[in-house]
Amino acid sequence: MDRRQFLLGGGALLSLPTLAQELALQPRAQGQNPTDHLRPYTEIGNYTDDRDRVFMFFSYACPYCEKYAPGIVEWGRTLPEPVQLVRVPLLTTERVSQSAASAFYVVREVAPQRIDEFDALAYAAASNAYTPEAFPDVLRKMKLPREAIQNALNKQVTKDRFARAILLSRRYKANVTPHFGIGGRYATNANFTNGDYSLLVQLLNGLVSQVITSA
Repeated sequence: MDRRQFLLGGGALLSLPTLAQELALQPRAQGQNPTDHLRPYTEIGNYTDDRDRVFMFFSYACPYCEKYAPGIVEWGRTLPEPVQLVRVPLLTTERVSQSAASAFYVVREVAPQRIDEFDALAYAAASNAYTPEAFPDVLRKMKLPREAIQNALNKQVTKDRFARAILLSRRYKANVTPHFGIGGRYATNANFTNGDYSLLVQLLNGLVSQVITSA
């Protein structure tokens, strides 16, 4: 697919002003800035190292992530090359989020083909008890060798991924989930579309298109 012909399902390149007008017709969430509806995203800068990436920040404690992430991952597979969707566990100062991220990156390093299995178990574990111990328990349930887990945690690539996740969470001002960082320039989430995930995907399409056409 021609990168400059990134089309929506309707077959037309999404106009961000048009989408902003559509969103402006919808009721605003309580407490929302009265000017937010004029631009359904925030501009975070121009980080060229992120140009070909769409980051999805998620948490295993987030029911919306569990519900919508599979569909968004499928959407990510439709992105024109070289744009890729990258999942990023949201990291906070809470130890439980660090435990979840560590387990996610262990599976990504040791058994990437089992990441869907890990996701299912992690969401189930978090719904029962969102504690730091829940995610090592998931790794044990998957019967990953203890030595392989420790080796993965000690690898520089895992440490780099962890540090990168922290940097990206700050760069894109991710404080809700799911949250999206697009092309080093934009950030958005379902709060901007009043919880409408279909409209959110249209918005993501438009933002990706904007990054591509301005390259």
